[in-house]
Parts: sequence; structure tokens; C-alpha cells
Amino acid sequence: AVRGDCSLCSLCGFLCRFRSEDRRKQTDDLGDGEAAFGDAHKGSGEAQKGGNEVEKIDKTDEKTEETEKKEEREKKEKKEDDAQNSSGSWALGQDQYYAMSHQVQEEVQQPSTLTGGDLMPYQMAGLSWMLSLYNNDLHGILADEMGLGKTIQTIALLAYLKEFKNNSGPHLIIAPLSTLPNWADEFRRWCPSLKVVVLKGGRLERRELQRELRRGDFNVCLTTFDLAMRERHGLSFPNWRHLVVDEGHRMKNSKSKFHICVSEFRATHRLLLTGTPLQNNLAELWSLLNFLLPKIFSCASDFEKWFSQPFEGQGMPVEGGDPDGAGTAFLNEEERLLIINRLHAVLRPFLLRRVKKDVLKDMPERKEYLVRICLSAWQQAVYKQIQEKGLRTVDQVGHVTKRGFQNTLMQLRKIANHPYLFVDEYLVNEDLVRVAGKFECLDRMLPKLLHFKHKVLIFSQMTQVKHVSSAPRVIRLAPS
Repeated sequence: AVRGDCSLCSLCGFLCRFRSEDRRKQTDDLGDGEAAFGDAHKGSGEAQKGGNEVEKIDKTDEKTEETEKKEEREKKEKKEDDAQNSSGSWALGQDQYYAMSHQVQEEVQQPSTLTGGDLMPYQMAGLSWMLSLYNNDLHGILADEMGLGKTIQTIALLAYLKEFKNNSGPHLIIAPLSTLPNWADEFRRWCPSLKVVVLKGGRLERRELQRELRRGDFNVCLTTFDLAMRERHGLSFPNWRHLVVDEGHRMKNSKSKFHICVSEFRATHRLLLTGTPLQNNLAELWSLLNFLLPKIFSCASDFEKWFSQPFEGQGMPVEGGDPDGAGTAFLNEEERLLIINRLHAVLRPFLLRRVKKDVLKDMPERKEYLVRICLSAWQQAVYKQIQEKGLRTVDQVGHVTKRGFQNTLMQLRKIANHPYLFVDEYLVNEDLVRVAGKFECLDRMLPKLLHFKHKVLIFSQMTQVKHVSSAPRVIRLAPS
């Protein structure tokens, strides 16, 4: 804990230095501007005087002009050198800042308990980076592009801590409900030696699981965002060794209930997983800094004042500030981007992001082909009815009824996929393909793709479409 406090104190020093450099740069620019104005004014006076006495001191005037040009060249060269030195010192300061944050380094190897396969080189680099966060008492954001294995890298970290650091937890992982089964499956596949408790289900089931959590006979607890807020009292009891938040963009709003709830959990280390890069938004950056460095960034008003004070009285109000308040700082677009770049620099030691094109060199470039399909006659008729705020249906007796919809856009999406999404029962015959333009096109494309040994993945956000799409495959492709 002492080492962590020292790191935070050193970090404060670096942040203060960043802010001092901004102020010094503004002061230097202002001084250069005044000096340039004075030189120009002086040069104008001398030129006028020389014009009046041009016949008397012609040779002296030529020497004066040459001297002035030489001085101007020297000033310009000096200014360029200063700018280059300033840029170099800033880059050097950034490297020193990163090195200071990751002082303790350790050679990493894949844990023997990680039995699901061999990690790729970039995944080993991610494991090494997360272990450096652990060794230096820091929190971090793993922001790899989707598909690079953030889940596997996290499991590898927990397995490494148990095998080499005698740290068997407890660890808390909060993930969306849709990815919770995948987390449990990956733990069983890659590291079955870690005991995982999945906190979900009804109230009685969760109460029994809470008793198991209190006994402490587990390594990892998996739960969802909603249940983390519902069970906040029970989850606040353990002292979590690692708190992992999947889909970490949920933490970008510091005023959300989830952010406030999770910030109250006691955790030695915090790790956010997200597939999206940092945005140029002061409120989001503040929220992330508050979660990762709560001892430094603990007050939003101090944060705004601290970073915007050098620019007071200029441009536009600070994002989130009070434009009518006394002493409010104002920023133009250039100054706001300067602050955001500084915040990105502050976050650099705590953020790791890789994209597929950089780490998977052998992966071919993705090609997209957009095929536009016309609606069938049936789809066009129903589409028009829905646009007219109602769908006329005929029951078995022959009565005509009109149904209204609250979410018209969703209904239009459904009819664009297939009209059978509006009926409970339908016959599996040739009409199933003919009544939907997308399905008719798919019926033509699939046999050709499969004939040439292509692999095909059919994806839809609507589960009903998946059920309907399985029927044409049975009709057309079963004989072959």
C-alpha cells in the first residue's frame, strides 16, 4: 500500500509538471509576441529615419539592414530549436512518466494451469502488461479491438496470480448478461482449476449463492450489471483482489447508478475491458480517471478548474461547467483538444489497445459486398399498412381487425426480414422462400457458395429470423 501511495504522489508531480509546461508555453508565446511587435515597431522607425537621410549614410544603412536580417534569422532559428527541444522534452517526459508508472517489471510465462491452448504473442504481451499493473499497484484498461481475446487474457492473468503470486482471489467479474455464459465456458475450457461461482437466477437461488460467497470457498465470482446493483450489499462485503468490468464503456458516466455502485466495492486492483477507444469527451475521460485513480481525481469541479485555469476568460465554456458562474474558465476548440491530449497522455500508462491489423499480420483484409434486395409484393403491402399506423388481419371466422403498433420502426424492420414474423404458425413450403426478398436471394446464393466449398455464417439480431431461416435450408439443401 505504501508503494502505491508513493506512485500516486509521483504521478501528481508529473501532472503538475504537465500543467506548468502548458502555462510556461503560453507565457513564452505571449512574450515572443510582444518582442516581435516591439522589433517590428522599432524596425519601422529606423526605416523611416534611414529614408530621410539616405543620401548621407547610404553605406551605414546597408549594414544596418544586413544586421537586422541576420538577427531575424537567428531569432527564427532559435525559436525553431526551442520548439524542437520542447517537443523532445515532452516526449522524453512521457517516456519517463510511463517508465515511472511501470517500475517493477517481471518476465512472464504462460501458466501451466492454463490448459485451453497456447497464448499468441500479443496475448502474452497483454498478460505481461496487466501483470505490470498488478506489480506496481495500478489499475488499467484493456481496450483491445473485439476479437483479440480480452476474456482469455484476463483468465490468464488470474491463473498466473494463483500459480506464481499465491493470489487465489476472490476476484469479481461483472459482464453483460449475454456474455456471462461465454465467460463461464471459457473458464471451464482454459482454467478448470479456478472455482467459479455464477451469481444469477431468482431471489432464493441468489440467496444461496450469497451464502457460498460468504464462506469464501471460490476463486472467481461472475455476475451481471443489474445483479451487481441489486446485490450491492452482499458484493460489498468481500475484499476483492481484482474487480473486472467487461464492456468498460459502462463506466464512462460518473453519475450513473452502476458507476457509483461499482466504485463503492472494495477492490485492490481494478481492470476495465472495452473494445472501443477513448473518445474526445472531457466528462468520459474524467469518469475513467476517477475510477482508475480515485485518490487523485476525486472531485469533478477541481478537475475542471485544474485543467482549464490557464485559459480562463477565453473562447467557450468548459464542458460541464457553468457558463454564467463567476470565475468560470472558457476554452476554444484548440485549447479543449490540448487538454484532452494531455488527459490521454495521463491515461497512457493505464491503457493498452491493439487492433487486428497491427497484431494479426497474416489476416487477409476484409471485403464487404452490399447486396440490395427488393421487397416482395406481400412485404410491400404489409409495409404500407404498417406505415399507415395499423395492420389489418383476418381471423379464421373472417372478421377483419386492425392492430396498432407502438414501435413502428421495429415492425418495419421485421417485415423487411420476413412477413412470417407476424404470424404464430406457418407452413414450411415453397411460399416461405418466395414471400421474402432476402430469403429468395439467399435461396439462390447458398447452393452456389456451398458448391464451391465456402463457409457461410448467417447472422441476425432477431431470433425469430434464425428460426425461419432454418426452414429453407431444410427444403433446398437436404437432398444434396
